[in-house]
Amino acid sequence: MHGIFNGRFDPITYGYNYELELKIPIFSGFALNLGGSRLKSSSKGTIDFEQTSGTQTETHFLKNDILVYPFKIGFSYMFRLPFFSNLSIGIGGGRLIIFSKYETFERYELDFLESEEGFNYWYERSNSYRPDSEDIRNIRQGELNFSGYSFKVGIRFIF
Repeated sequence: MHGIFNGRFDPITYGYNYELELKIPIFSGFALNLGGSRLKSSSKGTIDFEQTSGTQTETHFLKNDILVYPFKIGFSYMFRLPFFSNLSIGIGGGRLIIFSKYETFERYELDFLESEEGFNYWYERSNSYRPDSEDIRNIRQGELNFSGYSFKVGIRFIF
């Protein structure tokens, strides 16, 4: 069977991210930190195939959505510099708890023409997966992996 393929499937990419954090002072520069963020990405693509004789055309559409919520609990220490009281150096660390969801949507259509009669076959399906689902097997490189820990060092200016 000879024909022409058109289209592509785009890889999943991530854009900007934000993080919210609540610091609860415990004593003398030490604080309990509770925080979280949200990562979301989506990709879709279509591939079309048309047989050179014009008797068969196929279209395959695929959309992937990934949504991840990493929540953090940890501790930090802020040290105010004695020679410049508006400048502090901070260090912190904690444990990440990650909730994720993966959704797919797929649509396939085949049109087959034979003399005057035609045949049309199509299907649509969508699935939603969570990491602990029985449906997820053979996980390979490419999954989000935060290793469960976070560590942060920074400088804070007070104006």
